[in-house]
Amino acid sequence: MSKLKCLVAFAGWLIPAYPSFAEDREKVIGIWKLVSQEIEIQATGQKEPVFGRSPTGYAIFTAEGRVMFVLTGEGRKPPQTVEDRADLLNSMAAYTGIYRLEGDKWITKVDVAWNPEWVGTEQTRFFKLDGDRLQVTSTWRIMPNWADRGMQRSLLVFEKRNRSLKAAFAGHWPSSTTLPIGVNSDKLGSADPDKPHFLQEDTFHEDHNRSRFGFNVRDYSKCTGLPISKGVEAR
Repeated sequence: MSKLKCLVAFAGWLIPAYPSFAEDREKVIGIWKLVSQEIEIQATGQKEPVFGRSPTGYAIFTAEGRVMFVLTGEGRKPPQTVEDRADLLNSMAAYTGIYRLEGDKWITKVDVAWNPEWVGTEQTRFFKLDGDRLQVTSTWRIMPNWADRGMQRSLLVFEKRNRSLKAAFAGHWPSSTTLPIGVNSDKLGSADPDKPHFLQEDTFHEDHNRSRFGFNVRDYSKCTGLPISKGVEAR
């Protein structure tokens, strides 16, 4: 096969695959709340909710390519002793770094972590998107928090939180789909849905893209899925 034919064949394979990759990246970007977490022990296949039945935490994926995780166990209390403070380290995990997507996994080059052992490492996580749910599986490894369990992997489920922002303003959007500059917060929940209350354009601060209520308009658009109106974009 000639080089030209090889290039054509490769391009034909790449083009249909690219949109799927781009779509996955767009779907991952945002704020995700932890729903459940457990580990699976490789030697026995046993699964344990080591952070309890109601763990707390968030994952944040930015469009700029950074991801941040903060996960904490159920029932954490303010420490009273040095030993308590040490135990709290084992009931949490937190790290951040630059991530890249490769098929059904993302890889994070960690630059800050609750455990210094992870700084400078690459952490691989396999994921599956199911509507507003993000199912995550780590690679097999010895987790510092539960090293006595041997080789293990973490199984996590997150739920996307971006949509709740749009829901909070349900009934207060104009009939068009352009993004308002901001919403008069003291009218929420009491305003007539047919007469939405919006801030005027003169409340928009050109220097940092914010309304006087602190909304970052472009981030707001990304969270709600509503486009920015022409007047705002021009600023």
